Amino acid sequence: MINEWNTRTCISDINTKWKKERPTHTTNTNLTIILFNVECLNTHTDDVDLILSKHAPHLCLLTGVGKATEKMPVFPGYTAITQAGTNSFGGKAVMYQKSLNCKVVEKETNFILCEVETTNAHLLIGVVYVPPGTLPPFQIFNKCKNKQFFIFGDFNAKHTTWGCSKNNTSGIHLFDWLEATGNDLILPTSSTSKRSNAIIDFGITDSSQGWRSQVLNEATSDHWPIIFDAPFAIDNSITYKQTNWCSSYKPIKNYRSPWPPQLIFLARTVNKHRRDYRKYRSQHDLEKLKTWRTIFIAERTAFMEERITQKLEWLSQDNNIWKYTRNTFRPFSPSFKGLNVNQQHITDPNEIVNTLADHYEKHFSAPLPNMSNEIHKQAIEIFENLTHMPQMPLKAIKYDEVLREWLKFAPKKSYDSAGTSAFLLKKVTN
Repeated sequence: MINEWNTRTCISDINTKWKKERPTHTTNTNLTIILFNVECLNTHTDDVDLILSKHAPHLCLLTGVGKATEKMPVFPGYTAITQAGTNSFGGKAVMYQKSLNCKVVEKETNFILCEVETTNAHLLIGVVYVPPGTLPPFQIFNKCKNKQFFIFGDFNAKHTTWGCSKNNTSGIHLFDWLEATGNDLILPTSSTSKRSNAIIDFGITDSSQGWRSQVLNEATSDHWPIIFDAPFAIDNSITYKQTNWCSSYKPIKNYRSPWPPQLIFLARTVNKHRRDYRKYRSQHDLEKLKTWRTIFIAERTAFMEERITQKLEWLSQDNNIWKYTRNTFRPFSPSFKGLNVNQQHITDPNEIVNTLADHYEKHFSAPLPNMSNEIHKQAIEIFENLTHMPQMPLKAIKYDEVLREWLKFAPKKSYDSAGTSAFLLKKVTN
C-alpha cells in the first residue's frame, strides 16, 4: 500500500493488481478419505503434511503410526485420534478436519471406530491394522452388523478375487466372512504395496455403491496412499473474501461463477444500444438494438443449455440430490401401525397388503364405459372414427403450446410432494 502511494503508476495497472480473483474451481462437497500406511509417522511426517496440504481430505486414516501415537505431531486444521498397536509397525490414527463432527465409538487394539456426521447420514468409519500372520478381528466387525459402516486399513490379506497373485490365510478367511455376511469391498484400482503387486490396503463395507478410489503415486513409505471419494455430502463452510481491501467474507455456496467474456461483451453492447435508442429515438438505433439483443439472447441460451447439460451429466454419475440435502421428513414421520378400513383397524400384514393391492388394482385399472350413457357412447364412437383416419403428418406444434398443456398435468393438492395419494395417507393411522 505504501509503495502504491509513493510511486507513479497508471490507473489500469492499479485496477489489474487490485482486481478481486474469485474462486474458479468447484469445491468438492463429497466426503474424501485418504488411507496411508506411513511406516512410522515420526520418519514420514513430511509425507503426511504434503498429502494433507495438497488433497485436503476430510478424513486421513493412518496405519503403521508406531510410537507417534504417544505424542502425535500437529497438522494444521486437523484433530487426531490415536490408538497404540501390538508391534512397532502397529498404531493407528484418525485425523479429521476441525469443522467435521466426529466422535469415538469404540477403540480396541489395532482398531478405531468413529461416528462421522455428514449432510444426510451418520456413518461409522474405522481404521484397522492386521499384523502379518494374524486374522482380521471379525468379532469386532460383527458388531457393525445391520449398520452403515466403512472400515479401512492394512489387512495384509491376499486373495485372487481382489487382484492378488495368490491367496494367504488372512485373505481366505476374509473372503469367507464376506460371503457369509454379504458385505462388500472398496478396492483400489491398482496395487497398494511397493514391494509386491498385491492389494492389501482397502476397505470393507455393507455397500460399496457410489465409492471411487485412486492410488496416489506419492510419498516415500513402502505403501502407496489411497484416496477414496464417498457418495456422501459434507456441509460446505468454505468462504471467500468479497473484496481484497476489506475483511468481508461470504459463504462459497453463495458464489455464482461469472459469465464468459464474450457473453459479457454482448450484454454491454446491448445496454449501449439501448441507451442510444432511449436518447435519440431513431429507427436506426432501434434496429441495432433488436439485432444485438437477438444475438445476445441466442448466445445466453446456448451458454445456459450447455451449463445445464454439464450439470445433468454430473448428476447422472450417482450424484443425486439426496446426497447433498438433509432428509428431514424421515425422523419426524409417525410409525406405521396399520390401516383403517370401514371403521375397522387392520394390523395383519397379509391383510394390509391385500387391501392395498385391491385398492391400487381398481385405481389403475382401465375405465369401463357405461353403454346406457349417451355421452360415453358418443365418446366411444369418436374414438373409433379416429382409429380409422388416414395416417397424415401432423401440423408443427409450438413449444409454448406443449409447455402450456403439460403444465395442466401438475400435481393438485390431493397429492403430496412425492405424489402420494391423500386418500392413502388418510387411511394410515398415527
